[in-house]
Amino acid sequence: LVTLLFDDLLDWHEFFWTRRRLPPLGMIALGSDAYPGFAGIGANTMQGARYESGLDNSPMYDGDFFNGNLMQLYDIGMTAMVIMEAEALGELADQVKRQEGDMLRGRAKALRDLVSTHLWDESLGVFVNMFANGTKYPRVS
Repeated sequence: LVTLLFDDLLDWHEFFWTRRRLPPLGMIALGSDAYPGFAGIGANTMQGARYESGLDNSPMYDGDFFNGNLMQLYDIGMTAMVIMEAEALGELADQVKRQEGDMLRGRAKALRDLVSTHLWDESLGVFVNMFANGTKYPRVS
């Protein structure tokens, strides 16, 4: 089953890696994209990015900090998801004798190091979201 689904799982990971990494640090940000043939509500908007979070009615993402197709906010939850996803896919790659394992573990380590360096808030004792300009986001959930 893993052999059958591995390419699809890797494609999902690649989407986040290529479409949701926010410069300059390259951690994960929520976003929204328009796709040909899909004129859904929220494409290329802040609301569309809120929908991607699953917290679209939460005050967690109140404000207007969207540019292009990404929130201008490194998101600790989504970044942690991509880290865990890369680690799990790396293990699966090894099990089915694929070559992507080391690359995926490298991605996980690179993101983990960025999170440890930039998203820890000592005063709160938790990891927090951070704007691309380095300002910590005041909302924690």
